[in-house]
Amino acid sequence: MQPTLLTSIPNIALLLGTLTAEQISRMRRVKDEVTKLKRQFEQMLDIVEELEQMNHHDAKTKHWMRQLRDYIYRTDDIIDLYRIDAERRKAIESAEKLVKEQS
Repeated sequence: MQPTLLTSIPNIALLLGTLTAEQISRMRRVKDEVTKLKRQFEQMLDIVEELEQMNHHDAKTKHWMRQLRDYIYRTDDIIDLYRIDAERRKAIESAEKLVKEQS
C-alpha cells in the first residue's frame, strides 16, 4: 500500500520539526561562539592598549601593535554587523509568523 499525502503529513511535520530544531540549535551555537569571539577580541584590545602605554617600544613593534589594534577593531565591526543582521532576520521571521497567524 502506497502512502497517501494525508498519511505522509505526520512524517513531513516531524521531519520539518526536526530540521527546525537543528537549525535553531546551530544558530544558538553560532551566537555563543560570536559572543565568545567578541569577548576575546575585547581582551586582546585591552592588552594592546596596555602595551601601547609602555612607551619603550621600537618603531617596528609600535607599527605591529597599531596593525593589530586596527585588525581587532575591524573584526569587532564584523561581529557587530553579524549581530545586527541576525536581529534583523529574527525580526523579519517574527513579523512573517505574525502575518501568517493573522491570515
